[in-house]
Amino acid sequence: MAGVDTQLPLLTEVFRPYLIENLKFSTIMADMVSFLDGSVGAVELFGIMTKEREEGAPAAMDAFLDLLEKKSIPGSYSRFINALRNMEDEKVKHIADWIEGINLDNLDTIEEQKHIVRAFAPKLQDVQTGLLIPHLQCLGRQDVELLRADVQNKGDCYAAITLMLTITTKQPGWFTELVNALRKVERHELADLLDPPEDHISEILPPNIEENPAEVCQETDAPQELQANAEIKPQGNPQDIPQDNPQNNPQEPEEIEKIELREYQKELAQPAIEGHNTVVVAPAGSGKTVVGVFIANDHLNREKGASNGKPKKVAFLVNKVPLVKQQQDQFKKYMASSKVIGVSGEMGSMTMEVKELLKDRDVIVMTAQILVNALNNTDSNQQRLDISDFSMIIMDECHRCQKGDPYNVIMSKYRDMKIDSPDKSRPQIVGLTAGLGVGQAQSSYKAESHILMICGNMDVHKISIVEKNLDELNEHVNIPTEETILVARHQDDKFAEVVNSIMAKIEMIIMESEGWKCLQKLDRNELKCPNTRGTQPYEQWVVKVKDTSAKVLTDNDMRRVIVACTNHLREYNNALFINHAARPKDGLTYLQKFFENENDKLDTFTKTENQLHTFFTAVEEQLQLIVEDPANCNPLLEKLGSTMKDAYNLKPDSCGILFTTTRSSTEALKAWIEESKDLKHLNPGILIGGGGSGGMTQSQQVDLLNMFKEKKTQINRSNISS
Repeated sequence: MAGVDTQLPLLTEVFRPYLIENLKFSTIMADMVSFLDGSVGAVELFGIMTKEREEGAPAAMDAFLDLLEKKSIPGSYSRFINALRNMEDEKVKHIADWIEGINLDNLDTIEEQKHIVRAFAPKLQDVQTGLLIPHLQCLGRQDVELLRADVQNKGDCYAAITLMLTITTKQPGWFTELVNALRKVERHELADLLDPPEDHISEILPPNIEENPAEVCQETDAPQELQANAEIKPQGNPQDIPQDNPQNNPQEPEEIEKIELREYQKELAQPAIEGHNTVVVAPAGSGKTVVGVFIANDHLNREKGASNGKPKKVAFLVNKVPLVKQQQDQFKKYMASSKVIGVSGEMGSMTMEVKELLKDRDVIVMTAQILVNALNNTDSNQQRLDISDFSMIIMDECHRCQKGDPYNVIMSKYRDMKIDSPDKSRPQIVGLTAGLGVGQAQSSYKAESHILMICGNMDVHKISIVEKNLDELNEHVNIPTEETILVARHQDDKFAEVVNSIMAKIEMIIMESEGWKCLQKLDRNELKCPNTRGTQPYEQWVVKVKDTSAKVLTDNDMRRVIVACTNHLREYNNALFINHAARPKDGLTYLQKFFENENDKLDTFTKTENQLHTFFTAVEEQLQLIVEDPANCNPLLEKLGSTMKDAYNLKPDSCGILFTTTRSSTEALKAWIEESKDLKHLNPGILIGGGGSGGMTQSQQVDLLNMFKEKKTQINRSNISS
């Protein structure tokens, strides 16, 4: 049987009414079409588009959700959520956060709804809505009848969503009624999430989530599990609530640590202390962030004001949202909390906030994109943030300062100012990285050029590395040892032989097709088929052929032949990847899942599509015999298994990460570990990126990483290309 997307009912059942009311199929279709290609016919998608034009958006979205439910394609939920996040419309983006139970922005029109969904989400399946109804006097008679009908016909989970959507439209006082009702039915944990006791929490903000508009990261004494799932419900007008104002929150005097640098760290900091634009290059675990904090602190304390007469201000930039809170905490160890603030999220209509925050803070820790948004804001020239408002900019992971990365966008404004207004004060630039990299360079000259390019982008005068204190660095930094183990490949790979023969037949169909003849007239050298199947270059060729045919061929029949062939070639190529990284069994299982999904479309197959389907069915039994033969095991996997077993026997509580090249091979390796009697106790997890079909959402990634840290899973497989 094909895999089942267990989270899909959140879309097709739980949140269905909200999606139908608030989302257009045409808005999300463009981002879903590549995922659905091969599983859903163009006729079906065109029919839904027609329904939207003729019957309206709700009818079309209802039909689309029916289609997702019917097909139940693995990865549908994650792709749908990621498609929402890719939308330009901020009102559409917030739907994904709401579904996931993630803390959102403070838009007055939806704040209460989001807050309640966030609190209820972990317990939706067991909220007994029927017991709450008698205690909610704010509900009208029709509301009560609707809710009771939902409980009876659709269950408590569905009724809970209806309650959330209904109660937030009632007169002031509904929130208190709801909290009291939860306590009366002894759901105290939910009541506490909505309205924590005063001595339990001051303010809770969920970590590691990019908000819209801005989210201000603040200290809290709340338990970690509460921080991740709830936010205190402010009473009264949110605009009247003081935000991070020390005068409104009297506290005991802070204990600020003195920064004690090791000698190698002082060596790293010295060029920046002397005022040079500097890149600090040091290995992971060497304390680069502490060096950055020291440089910022020294900069702020060295003089009272900047050379342009403005007070000194430092921007500490990171490239990922989870790092905002992490790096902010580092600053707060050594500086007064009132002078440091962290901001994460797309600023949207609140791009002015960075300018406003600078008035009372010396250091702002934020994602680079927030600064880009603030610098690009054109709502008011009078309040517009200028790069000269900062006296120092520190970039974490500064090797990213190239091409269209936000770091380089920021530095392009710096470079423009240096050329157009050379007399205008510019911030000192400091970069932190474990290595500047060499890009795609395959020679020393090109590697050096890549490094110089990044330094040029950052207007860097010095690259600071440890030279004098290398012995001390080696004492304190755990630099991993690298060992290469050579494993001979199986000389007689029968699985690969069979799959390669099928791929050769499909390639011949493409080459002899009328569509290919049209493409060849374009003299496209990049369409030349690579010699090696089961490789990344081959997959790139397949995608290139498919995309080119979609753009160039106007004849539907010609295009359909090439699209069908390339779809099959890509699946066979993935099977070869899996066979190389894991077992022939996993490669066959992957193909069987693909063709099981294809069986639903047999009635609509063309002659070519029937031929492609027959290629597999003709050899499926032969492949089954191959995977059952112990002689066809993967030597690479056998060596990996013995290496892992030896490592865990030596240190049973250790954790490990296993890197592989494709998402499908991560699934295969997970299955192999779970079926191994010597390794299954490791409880493997999978970590992949969020793009494309079957990707992980941010909350799923965070949950997996937390399990890994807590050793609930001792081995993670990670797709290095995600």
